[in-house]
Amino acid sequence: MKKITKKDAFLPIMTLSTLALLFGCVPQKISTVNMSEQKKEDTQVLERIEALQEMATKSFRKDLLTTPDKKNAYYFYQQILLLDPDNEPAKIGLDQIVERYLAWAVDAAYEKQPAKARSYIARSNLVDRTHPSIEPTLRQVKIINDSVYEKFIFDHTPALQGQKDIARLDLFIKDEPINQRCRYLISAANDGLVRKIYNMVQQAHAAKSGDVRRVRAQNQISTPNRLERWCHPSF
Repeated sequence: MKKITKKDAFLPIMTLSTLALLFGCVPQKISTVNMSEQKKEDTQVLERIEALQEMATKSFRKDLLTTPDKKNAYYFYQQILLLDPDNEPAKIGLDQIVERYLAWAVDAAYEKQPAKARSYIARSNLVDRTHPSIEPTLRQVKIINDSVYEKFIFDHTPALQGQKDIARLDLFIKDEPINQRCRYLISAANDGLVRKIYNMVQQAHAAKSGDVRRVRAQNQISTPNRLERWCHPSF
């Protein structure tokens, strides 16, 4: 019988240790450390996303949509998507930036500022050129730019129902372009005057055409008290 030496006994132990290392039986502490580090990294990413979301929201509320550089809502949302490409709040935020630019473009068109309207649409394209609202807004802005525009300013009287105003307003309504549809913007110092002007327009329109349907009108609190009209066949 062969005598077992210390060397012979040590070899199986070494072999078992080697196998344990190869098949992952030993490094439990290393695995735990790796998981802990990953968890720490994930927490840091989430905290970074939350901070970026807060900065994006604040910038959006201040209308800092794409400027100034690296201090605007678009930049912050883009940084979020670099960390988390599927982040839904960031995607919604970009969509809201486009919608706000397009709303500004329509307002600029109604204010007879076509260059500003084009600029807002161009900025919306930079944010998301595939956004489904861009093409309809382009068509709307073109119609507004091509429409017949007229303005009626009321006399500086508190009641806004003097005979002179009523007579002038009747003529203004009767002067609507033929075969075109019109939209109105009512501007007045307060809500009460807005409603009063709208009723005057509605009555004058019904007297002119016999059509009792409600006149299409938007309103805003602004002075002087006035009525603006855009007419186009496509309205």
